[in-house]
Amino acid sequence: MNRFSLALLGSLVMLTTPVVAQDLRDDQVIGTLHVVLDGMVDLRRRIADCDTNEVLADAGDSWDRMSLFVTSTLWANGYSAEVVAGAVAILNGPALVPDCTLPLVITEMADLPQSFDWVNVARLPVDALRFHIIPARLPTPERWEQVTLVVTGTVPVWQSAIRCYSVLQPTMIFPLLSMSWNDTLEETREILAVAGYPTPDIAALLDPVKSLALLPGPAEDLTAVFRQCGEDPTWQNSEILLTGTNMRDEVRAITEAE
Repeated sequence: MNRFSLALLGSLVMLTTPVVAQDLRDDQVIGTLHVVLDGMVDLRRRIADCDTNEVLADAGDSWDRMSLFVTSTLWANGYSAEVVAGAVAILNGPALVPDCTLPLVITEMADLPQSFDWVNVARLPVDALRFHIIPARLPTPERWEQVTLVVTGTVPVWQSAIRCYSVLQPTMIFPLLSMSWNDTLEETREILAVAGYPTPDIAALLDPVKSLALLPGPAEDLTAVFRQCGEDPTWQNSEILLTGTNMRDEVRAITEAE
């Protein structure tokens, strides 16, 4: 084993870390959340139909940001696509037609602030339900595009190394390199999950580039792979480990950027 391989072996041992599983909450939480969302939908309708003080309840994209806040919170807390879709259906669904002559409704409308943010309205019940609260930086298509570019830009470097080590040092460096890359992917997955990005989107980005998917295909000529690795030794660059660390850290920076 050459000096680079020994250095890489030591680095990989230090970088391999376990991945912690995430617990799910029971259906009482979701049932309670549904009541909250129904109430917000009804309140929005009451404001639209009954308010006489020109309350700016739908100023800008306030309702859309609140919807994103709710769905991102559900993703960040480990709920399924079905649960998220259920919340979206309520937020996009019909509201009770209010009786604007009821004294309680008249009092409610009179007590409303001139303007408010639906995200702030949702934060109190979400906090009361003991959800993990996502950061103020909501997931956006623009952020997701940046994340995708970082990941897809890093994969070729690791694919080259994993391919070559799998045929040249399959019993030494390859298994450690394989696990190091998979650990990096799982750390990246956790960062995106905690930030509230949709679980299916995260899986679609990261699952296809797990280490075994980067190996030579069954129909490939391994002799040709040997030759290619000998002709282009860039896969032996010891900085490959840094590219994985940088990818993870760049993804975290994107999710936390103002």
